[in-house]
Amino acid sequence: DLLGNRGKIKDNIKAIKLMLNVERILKQDRLVRATTGLNIKALKALEPSFKAAYEQSLIKSEKERKRQQGGGRKPTLRTMLDKMVYRPVGK
Repeated sequence: DLLGNRGKIKDNIKAIKLMLNVERILKQDRLVRATTGLNIKALKALEPSFKAAYEQSLIKSEKERKRQQGGGRKPTLRTMLDKMVYRPVGK
């Protein structure tokens, strides 16, 4: 279906633009402070705690799951720092 593919292409373009913006933010301390309120050093210090909380939020009971853990679409935001920066920006 041509229209379905067009939607996937638009989603991929949005994902690429998002990743470029997050990468740009993480390269500049000023932008990290503007988006998160923390400098890069403080953000990296919070990464282990954020990772533990994030992984805990992914755990669901077997009855709630529609797919096996790890199934489905792969995440656009791959690293924890990407997720940490995107949270304040995206929500």
